[in-house]
Amino acid sequence: MSLRFTHSARLSLLALFSVLGSASTQAQSINLNPGLWEYTNELTFIEGSEPRVQVFEDCVTAEDLENSGFMMQDIDACEVVEQEILFDRMTYVMNCLGPEGTTLAIDARIEFDGDSATGVINNSVVTPLGEMDMVVNLSAKRLGDCDPEDEMSNEEPAPDNG
Repeated sequence: MSLRFTHSARLSLLALFSVLGSASTQAQSINLNPGLWEYTNELTFIEGSEPRVQVFEDCVTAEDLENSGFMMQDIDACEVVEQEILFDRMTYVMNCLGPEGTTLAIDARIEFDGDSATGVINNSVVTPLGEMDMVVNLSAKRLGDCDPEDEMSNEEPAPDNG
């Protein structure tokens, strides 16, 4: 069960980031400020298990917010079915194919407020062992400016001429 949980959570977060990344391709920008962000995701399975909390940080630059490929790693297996991105919120429906016959249907609503974001992502995972549903309550907050070393770690390493 924990392997499926980890895979589902990762797909769900990648789906969110890919939709955020595609926001810059819209005519209107989103209400998020660059900087160091902390993301908190509370994942709850509908079957009644205890919620699991994931917390991570990421440096988001102005260039990231302008780049349509922002955080779109490993997202080729997902298809956006519906998407609406406005200045202060977005909604989307996405279907993803995972390994070993796993599919993930995602229905999300996220609200933006400059230095924070909140939302709910409903997920339905179908595996060879059956279907399971989970809800991700997410919150994100800007912690401040990025550490210059963090910004440099996002860049390609310089060639070693030594």
